[in-house]
Amino acid sequence: MKNQTEPRNIPFLHRASVSVAVGLSMIIVVGSMLSLATRGLNLGLDFTGGTIVEFNAPEAVEPASVRASLAARGYADATVQAADGGRLIIVRLPPAASAQPDAPERIAAILPQATVQRLDVVGPQVGDELREDGGLAMLYATGGIVAYLVQRFNWRFSLGATAATLHDALVILGFFSFTGMTFDLAIVAGVLTVMGYSLNDTIVIFDRVRETARGLVGRDPVELFNAAINQTLSRTLITSGTTLVVVLSMFMLGGETLRGFSVALIVGIVSGTYSTLYIASPVTLALGYRGATIDPRMPDADGVPDERP
Repeated sequence: MKNQTEPRNIPFLHRASVSVAVGLSMIIVVGSMLSLATRGLNLGLDFTGGTIVEFNAPEAVEPASVRASLAARGYADATVQAADGGRLIIVRLPPAASAQPDAPERIAAILPQATVQRLDVVGPQVGDELREDGGLAMLYATGGIVAYLVQRFNWRFSLGATAATLHDALVILGFFSFTGMTFDLAIVAGVLTVMGYSLNDTIVIFDRVRETARGLVGRDPVELFNAAINQTLSRTLITSGTTLVVVLSMFMLGGETLRGFSVALIVGIVSGTYSTLYIASPVTLALGYRGATIDPRMPDADGVPDERP
């Protein structure tokens, strides 16, 4: 009978498992980059400028009929989406159509029985500034992560965690590019949230690796990482699971406004949990991490003394 107190020892970093995981990640990342290069992102009103009007109708409305009415009024380029069983109608106008001062009133006249729930107008110049600021926010976040990890750990940990963080960001961007879902400032916030979430999970494992390495000098680095992952596995699964339950509730009950943000978090939580195990750790090991030495002042794999395991 198996001893209930025996430590968990799942070989997460077995060579075959890592090979499959890395191959899958390469396919996803390359596919995401190809999709971003060929299809791009369906940028929302925040980035392109324009007008968005949300109607709350007393009964279901066919989006096709709204499109026909908009085309008859000179808004053939407008996009129409339906939610909440057709009772929530979302109309988006490009910047050119939005330039007409009476555009919101003419759109509202299409559904006289409906109430206008939301009306946003963003100029193209503001959209350009928001697009630039969103990109800079992700760039600064990545730079901050690298600087923090170099100070907290050694450079191998830093590159491993950065690789996992960038992997998660690319997965989310690729998902939105492939599906054609609207990409707006809320999605940028979701990407930044996932980057922090994934980094936190990775640091927990790296801290455990460092603690274990100090007590077990000369142990195989793969065993150190496997032990650290197994020791923190319950924490990782509980954190990911409870967070996912909250985000799924937000996805189902939060309405159209929170739909994109919650989708970004769902994709990011799954990707972040996976990348912590199969991106951050394998990359750190591949860079030559070998654990603590008998004398911490001894040169590391790159010939440079490193006192931090």
